[in-house]
Amino acid sequence: RRDSIILGTATFLVGCVVQACANTINTMLAGRFIAGMSIGLLSPVVALYHSEVAPTSARGALSSLYQLMITLGILVASLVDTGLVEKDGGWRWAIGMQVVPAMVLVAGMPLLPRSPRWLVHRGRIEEAREAMLAMRETEEEARRELDEVIASAQKEHAKVKV
Repeated sequence: RRDSIILGTATFLVGCVVQACANTINTMLAGRFIAGMSIGLLSPVVALYHSEVAPTSARGALSSLYQLMITLGILVASLVDTGLVEKDGGWRWAIGMQVVPAMVLVAGMPLLPRSPRWLVHRGRIEEAREAMLAMRETEEEARRELDEVIASAQKEHAKVKV
């Protein structure tokens, strides 16, 4: 999931650059298409990553915060756009500014742990254990949740074989 977020964000960055540098409507449309495809990838993957790494007690709040931040981002983008749209080349700045949070995400994601669930599904149990230990307050909590993830993965795997 982490690599998908990095790839999706890098793709978004390409789309932003194409749009900001566009001199024709076709180039602008190509940039919008690239950025839109990345958002299509990122929307479910980021929510999935959140749900897999957050403690059970924080999952609902984290999902709500994620949606709130998206809405706040749209508001801020609209306000910035309103201030820049009348300026010469202002639309390029409005589009180019999207690069800032995307760069933070691309730079920060490698520092975050992989999803323990993702690791378990790939048979990388020891890495999943290390990731879970890094994300939980106690070793007992990490062990218990990892056991649940492993049991769930085994059930899912058994369903596929049937």
